[in-house]
Formats: sequence, structure tokens, C-alpha cells
Amino acid sequence: MPWPAIFVLVAVGVVVLTPSFAYFTGRAPAAIPGLAAGMFGALLSPRHRIPWPLIAGAVGVVILAGDPSKPMLYAVALALSAIAGAEAVRTGGRSGVLAIFMCTGLHLIPAMPNANDALLPALLALAAGWGLIQLTPLAGQAVQPPAPRAFGVGLAAFLIVGLAIAVFAVHHVHDGMAHLLALLFITRGLAPPGQVVRGALRFGVGAVGGSLGALMAIHLGLPVWVLLALSAVVLVLGLRMLPHPGPYAPAAFSAAILLATAPSVHAALFRVEAAVFAVLLSVALATLFSVIWSAAERAYASRATSSGS
Repeated sequence: MPWPAIFVLVAVGVVVLTPSFAYFTGRAPAAIPGLAAGMFGALLSPRHRIPWPLIAGAVGVVILAGDPSKPMLYAVALALSAIAGAEAVRTGGRSGVLAIFMCTGLHLIPAMPNANDALLPALLALAAGWGLIQLTPLAGQAVQPPAPRAFGVGLAAFLIVGLAIAVFAVHHVHDGMAHLLALLFITRGLAPPGQVVRGALRFGVGAVGGSLGALMAIHLGLPVWVLLALSAVVLVLGLRMLPHPGPYAPAAFSAAILLATAPSVHAALFRVEAAVFAVLLSVALATLFSVIWSAAERAYASRATSSGS
């Protein structure tokens, strides 16, 4: 990613988060998932289109504020997964995946305020992130071509089944960072058609490597301000390497997140375990749906041949 683009992303983040933390005392963490969905949703969707998937995500946040129960989370995730699959086919965008990330993060991350308190900062950050990126040349720069219908159906099924498994695991793993099991899986839905397995394996190598690097730094017992400074440097390097096909960007982002938020070796080790979980689940589901779809295509072709003769 070019340095000017990195500067724009960092500047937008600062512009949105600074007043959020100043005004929404105790509720500001809710702005972070909203900002991420808005900024990267604008990058990964066609420019100047009404962001219907993000609007659906905002509606999901409102619904979960009224009823934050686990069944309602599953229902919202189910609807957003179908929307994400339709978006991939119609426009090639991936903002629906990021809407799922926002809703799930607000609901599962322990550091988030309760659902009602999270509502306003999350929605304002979502709108501000999307709107500010629209004012820059970055909007729509990472959008992919419209996908085949088979990929859209597969993406929706991949997200629905995978999220059900991941959220179930989150609620049965007694760890303060269990939410990573679901959030890391959701990001696998950003992969282009035909690259889900390859992207998951690349992500796994990078995330594990970056987490182990952060683990070593944390183990040294460095002061918090040093870890935060290292996190900022590594985050910028991750943005710089973002379009690179190798595992470098996942490694940098994993290290940056841990250096900033995980002051213990245990937290770093759990990040490694969560990355492995996300990779195994992604590869298993992508392979399963590929086999099922290929079998359905062969059966359809065989039936069509029989009818023709």
C-alpha cells in the first residue's frame, strides 16, 4: 500500500477515535469495530454506491441493542451472511463481511460496553469511517470483480456454518480472548473466489509467526510504552505490506494487536491457538463446500445429458 494511502487511513482513524475517546467515556471501545467496518467497507466496495450491507449491519447493531441474546446474535449473523453472499455476486464488495465483524465484535469482546451503551459510538464511527474514506481516492480501491453465483452461495454458507461453530466455541471456551475464535474466522470471508484455502493457510502462517514474535517481546518484560510504540511501528508496516500475497501483513497485524492489547504470554499463546482454529475451520468448510458444489454440478450435468438424449 502506498505511503499516502497509509497516511490517509491513519489520519481517518485518529480523526474518528480521538473525539470518541474524549466524549464517550467508558463507551469509546465500541467505536473501534464501527470504524473498522466503515473504513474498510468503503475500501472493499464500489465507490459512490449506497452501502446497503453496512446499513444492514447498523440495523443489526440496533436489534442487538434491544435483544443481545445469543439466539438473536445467530439470527442477525444469518441474515448478514446471506447479504454478504448477495453483495459478492452483485458488486464484488465485501462490506457485508465487515458488518458481521462489527456486530459480532460488539457482542462478544469483553472490553466492549453493554449493547445499549455501545450503540451510539459504534454507529457514529461506522458512518464517519465510511464517509471520510469516500472523500479520499481510497474509496473502492480494493473492490473485487463481481463473483459467480456459486461463490456467493458458498460464501453465505461458509459464513453461516462457520460462525455457528465459532460462536458456539466462544461461549464454551473460558478465556478472556475467546472472541478471537469468531473474529479471526470472519476475516477469512474477505478472500477472493478460489483463494479461501490459500488465503487461510497464508493467514495462519503469518498470524502464528507474528504472535510468536510478539510473545518474545512481551516475555522480555518491556515497559508498556515501549510495547505500544512497537505496536504502532509494526501496524504501519502491516499496512504497507497489505496488498502483498505473502503472510507478512497478517504477521504484522497479529504482532501489533498483541503488543497493544495482550500484556501476558498466555494471551499471546491463545492468539496462536485462535489463529490455528480459524485456519482449520476455514480450510475444512471451504473444502467441504467445494466438494458438495462439484458433486451438485456433476449431477446437474448428468441429468441434463440424460434429458437431452
